[in-house]
Amino acid sequence: MIMKSNVSIIIPLFNEEDNVLPLAESINNALNEFAHPWEVIFVNDGSSDSTRKRLEEAVKLLGNHASIV
Repeated sequence: MIMKSNVSIIIPLFNEEDNVLPLAESINNALNEFAHPWEVIFVNDGSSDSTRKRLEEAVKLLGNHASIV
């Protein structure tokens, strides 16, 4: 379950399997020390590649800061 957040980042993705994990790592590095609660909402816009699988890996990396819709 995602915590109540002061900062929400919503990212639509379509066939971005190669970019998902680098993006998640960059977000994690940038916000890990952020003093306020934050969340990332990944929106999979019907990708036909492995974007969904990579998003699931990204959610594991970001923990309770991330979700997929």
